[in-house]
Amino acid sequence: MISSGILSAFINDTAVVALLMPAVIQLAKNNQIPASKLLMPLSFGALMGGVCTLLGTSTNILVSGIAEQSGLPSFGIFEMSLMGMIFLASGILYMVLVGRFLLPKRKKEHG
Repeated sequence: MISSGILSAFINDTAVVALLMPAVIQLAKNNQIPASKLLMPLSFGALMGGVCTLLGTSTNILVSGIAEQSGLPSFGIFEMSLMGMIFLASGILYMVLVGRFLLPKRKKEHG
């Protein structure tokens, strides 16, 4: 979650998940962990990290453009970083303390 969160602050969160998914699946295989236990935190980390900067998600760029069209100042690249990092840290803490028990444990696929 930390890696995907940091990366997604600077590149699109969907691209981060696509980039890290093969490595996470291999990590799960090597450690005999169901991939579902790692893939959901990967995705959640990327989504939460995306709100840390203006570049992280297209939604942030869109909202900044709408604000500017409405006569308000546009957002700076790191203007939302503090709240975004708090959000990401809270999500990671939740996943470590509670969420890991709620993640699905899929049976290993044959093949």
